[in-house]
Amino acid sequence: MYGNYSLEERQMTGMAEHMCTPILHNYWNPRVDRQTAKSILTECFKILFSRHARTTDRVQFCQITEEGVAFEEQVSLGIKWDYARSQNKASEHYTY
Repeated sequence: MYGNYSLEERQMTGMAEHMCTPILHNYWNPRVDRQTAKSILTECFKILFSRHARTTDRVQFCQITEEGVAFEEQVSLGIKWDYARSQNKASEHYTY
């Protein structure tokens, strides 16, 4: 049989492991309620999107229970990108 075996309560790879591990260490515990867990994950996704903004800022959560899988509607992370400096072209900042 192929697969992974892990004793951790959470599993992350790549940039998520490097950027979200501190957030989870500070705010996660096994007794956290569902809304707090969503807030923690939303903060992780905001950081990951800000680092790698080549996709949409929308996420969709789901809850997996013994009864099945319940999907929620997609939500926007509310990332702000309309800073005045970021709207200027890079070549406008430099003189050649």
